[in-house]
Amino acid sequence: MIAVIDGTKLRLSSYRRSIIPPPMCNYTLTLPQGPQGEVPTCVNAVGFIRYPGKSVSLKEDVSANAFFVVDSYNVITFYDLKVTKQCKDSGPMRTVSSAVNTLLRLSPLRDPFCQTSDSLLNCLWINPDNFVLSCNNYLVALCSKEGPEDYQDYVSIEKNSKEPFVDNETIGSVEALGPDKVLIELTSGRIMEVGNFIVGKRCTPYNKFSTKLYGTIPEFCEQLFVSKQQATTHVYAFSESHRNLYHNGSLVASDVTSVFHAKTYLLFTTRTELKFVPLQDRPGFTIIGERPLERLRGDLEAINPHNLSLSFIAKRLEALEYQEAFKIMRKERINLNLLVDDDPERFLAHLRSHFLPQITNVSWLNLFITDLANEDVCRTLYESNYPGWQLAPVNLASVSSGGYAVEGKIQFICDRLLDVMDSNPTILTQPKITCHVKQGQLEKALSLIWALKRDQPTPELAEQALRYLLSLIEPNVLYDVALGMYDLDLVRFVADISKKNSKEYLSFLNALKRQNEHYRKFRIDCHLKRYNRAVAHISHIKTTKERSREVMELIFNHGLYTVGIEHFRTSGNEENLRKICEQYAGHLRTTGKHAEYLNQLITALSSDKEQFLHQKERLAVVRELRERAHSWPAVEDEGDYGECDLLSDSSTDACPCRRSGQPQRSAKKRRIEKRKLVSLKEGSPFEDLALIVALHQLILRVCRVERQQHIRSICQVAFELDFHTEARTIQRDYEGFIQLIQNSMDAIWIPEMLVRGRLRTCEAATGKISSTLLQPHAAQRYALLGNMEN
Repeated sequence: MIAVIDGTKLRLSSYRRSIIPPPMCNYTLTLPQGPQGEVPTCVNAVGFIRYPGKSVSLKEDVSANAFFVVDSYNVITFYDLKVTKQCKDSGPMRTVSSAVNTLLRLSPLRDPFCQTSDSLLNCLWINPDNFVLSCNNYLVALCSKEGPEDYQDYVSIEKNSKEPFVDNETIGSVEALGPDKVLIELTSGRIMEVGNFIVGKRCTPYNKFSTKLYGTIPEFCEQLFVSKQQATTHVYAFSESHRNLYHNGSLVASDVTSVFHAKTYLLFTTRTELKFVPLQDRPGFTIIGERPLERLRGDLEAINPHNLSLSFIAKRLEALEYQEAFKIMRKERINLNLLVDDDPERFLAHLRSHFLPQITNVSWLNLFITDLANEDVCRTLYESNYPGWQLAPVNLASVSSGGYAVEGKIQFICDRLLDVMDSNPTILTQPKITCHVKQGQLEKALSLIWALKRDQPTPELAEQALRYLLSLIEPNVLYDVALGMYDLDLVRFVADISKKNSKEYLSFLNALKRQNEHYRKFRIDCHLKRYNRAVAHISHIKTTKERSREVMELIFNHGLYTVGIEHFRTSGNEENLRKICEQYAGHLRTTGKHAEYLNQLITALSSDKEQFLHQKERLAVVRELRERAHSWPAVEDEGDYGECDLLSDSSTDACPCRRSGQPQRSAKKRRIEKRKLVSLKEGSPFEDLALIVALHQLILRVCRVERQQHIRSICQVAFELDFHTEARTIQRDYEGFIQLIQNSMDAIWIPEMLVRGRLRTCEAATGKISSTLLQPHAAQRYALLGNMEN
């Protein structure tokens, strides 16, 4: 509250509500005048109460807006300004000055200290029941006696003290040291402390006051400021004549033009700057902020220094008034991370109960989420308002088992917001989308919108949500994200709402629709340059010459050898796996990565050996199960997969079960059907045959002459390049693998498979192995083997 003296009027303005330049004001108080012809009653002095509270004498509460007026006839009148909340035209509630109530009016008295004609100086309203002033170099306290209501008396403090004033000392200024103490500054620079102003008790003529020397200032200062924000009391003094600022008697700044005490800060100006001195949590006198002042133009200008705003915001957050704090932060563009960083534990504990119920404006909530950053603004942007924050680690062990860390603040806060928000996708849809976008989870944001589109009877909500998402993310980026989700209907929806040119995407989407699932995903991943995923999808597609060429080109062009080996080994596609390994080996050789190539060769040998052992053990299990059954498992007649048709092409005996009139199938189709029937899938009717074929192919690949020569050359070069350990490992593993194969031949090719004639032999490959794979004759079951290997 600001009070401006204007002759017989006092003009009052609340600068917290609005900035009104004098002579305009919020409220005008006119002093009562005497009969016409007398000298007008003017305002001599005005002041506000220092410590408001309950008044014993008045029997009512006195607000912080209470003030007193001393007129030209030395009449002292006490007032209290009343404020009310108003709302105009459905706008926001505003607090306005409504009336000024007169609390007490004291007439001048004749007494030994103050005559009617004397000026009353240095008036100070300490608390609702204690008022002091100086008159004729006496500091006197206003007191009451039993009798008429307006009968008052004065008691001299100086006469009741043990520290009398010396010659030529006069009272220069008075300031409250607390609700029950006063500081008196004498013109000599001495500062006296006067106590025994009892709060909640009226002063009487019989009061005894304690007086002692508080300190000394080098020169007389017209203004005193008392700060009790720290454990010890600090006194600041400002000399208007010499423009010096003192702290506890020591000069701390010169060329000072004005000083203002704002509870937690002391503000002072020079000719060009406004400076801030914190009054709490910092030792001594420290300037933490400076703000340049523009050239003086004679105008009244309002500024909102962040240092003061931050102190006010901290109080609002401590009181869990998030809406009020948010309004100030939004108005003054203060980083919204402060809502969390001021006290993360408090914020998380009251996220559901206070924060979300108060911040009901969806735009405000979106703004808060968008402003989140993985930093502690109390340690960076606003470190001056949080001294010691750098040395005080955040301990949030009691917050949640998930654990909070500044480095993961975005992820953590967004997850907690999503947890406490209503699960209904129609409620707080935009903030949920903003959380997903802030976390980089665009697919989840699109999934939320697609759920709205799918579950709601009308598409308006989904379209509005998508338009909001498009305001956050560039349309082409969002189109690619939708495409990467492999849902072509969602892609079309995003393209339509973003008004994408249909010529750019329709033909592409139609081509994708005609493909099977895995190949469609492969083409999408290639389009989005997600080549690792593309390899994973195409590894599940049946190998053809064209598909094999695409795989090899993709892996070779983008160096995805290890990725291809991993996925094709998992999918069981041995042909492509072998080609990839060979290309990878050649790539390592040409690029000079000898050690990596040798390690890759060792890994390949180990993988082949592991595959051989697994298939051999599985073959033994399958044969044992068949023997226990004492009969061959029957194969149902399922059209194209009839066993008789398959066996008739590979056996010398005619199959009697061919149905008459059945059309002849092409040789290519029959081979495809045979491969489908003879599958490595566990439990398939001809799993044992498939295992024999797979083992046969593996043995030929490992034991062929070219392979032996290649291994020999590799070991020779490795020894020459000093890779002795790797060379010995390769040689030992390869010889051991050959020996394992040789010892396993009789267990794989049992006697019932042996008939007249020989097929391909491994003798040339191993130099030792003489067993061969023969055309089956004794049992029609093995008639498939010959065709499977061709």
